[in-house]
Amino acid sequence: AQHILGMMFSQGNGAPKDEDKALQWTLLAAEGGLVNAQFSAGTMYFEGRGTAVNETRALYWYAQAAMQGDASAQMILARMYSEGVGV
Repeated sequence: AQHILGMMFSQGNGAPKDEDKALQWTLLAAEGGLVNAQFSAGTMYFEGRGTAVNETRALYWYAQAAMQGDASAQMILARMYSEGVGV
């Protein structure tokens, strides 16, 4: 439910568009271990949505999702390491 609220705030779908609240709810879900929320948190930090761009935090959340087997996170993480982004 936390991740869904985050998506609703991020997209302005069913809730007012608010990237700060979107990140707050997404992080709650990510910290609870939800792989989709971990990937979303990585993306939000990488793109600076609801926060300043933070490649180190993006790397952390992509790594969390990758360790749970998320193939997209694994690919992004590999690219980040390859290009020295966030490391």
